[in-house]
Amino acid sequence: MMLKFNLKSILEEKDISISQLAKDTDISRPSISAIYNNTSKSVNIDFLDRIMKYLEVSLSELVIEEENIIAVHFYKTRTDNLPSCTLEIIESDNNMVLENISLIPEQFYFEVLNNLYEIAKMDKKAKKANDDILYLFSEVDSMFDHNEMQKFIDSSKALANFLKRIGSHNAYRLISRLLVEAFDFESTNKNEQEFIVIRTLNSEDVFLYTVEGHTILPLLPKTKRKKEFPSIKIINESLT
Repeated sequence: MMLKFNLKSILEEKDISISQLAKDTDISRPSISAIYNNTSKSVNIDFLDRIMKYLEVSLSELVIEEENIIAVHFYKTRTDNLPSCTLEIIESDNNMVLENISLIPEQFYFEVLNNLYEIAKMDKKAKKANDDILYLFSEVDSMFDHNEMQKFIDSSKALANFLKRIGSHNAYRLISRLLVEAFDFESTNKNEQEFIVIRTLNSEDVFLYTVEGHTILPLLPKTKRKKEFPSIKIINESLT
């Protein structure tokens, strides 16, 4: 949850302009605009008092609690015969696009690592285990081009950081959706694979799933989504 000023809605409802409010309350227009646009880092208490008295509103009407919701639109794509997707992440104060997100078998990943020194340095804790471990990467095309290597590293780090920032509960939700709808894991046969281990470029992030018949079940942490993490709304834009 986050606090924000509701001044814009109040002024629109009362048909009062920022200039008029600034003039009648003797508060500078830049100060009013900062409150109006929710860009003010600190607010003078006297200013708030003058605004509330002039508009005849309470503090609870001027300052409202709003849940931080991130909309994640994902589009099914294909990269060099690898199933992949693009995430368009829309937030109130920061939007970004993560492209060509794919799952790479660990065995293949470590074969490529022999020629990718920069990635190897970043993933020192990684240990070669078995083919059931998958890596979730972004900008996979760039992984094979030394000239594009920094783009691959930056985008995959951004993906790992985004999963960490939204919390494990939301990260599991998003990865589960990718597994089932973008990577067709619903067709996995239980006899072939009973567990799925997914890691990001940051080897501290590990997501575990169990396969029961045709169903992917995340091994969720016991704790529910904590209040300090935002909510995410996952939206399918184009799936075939």
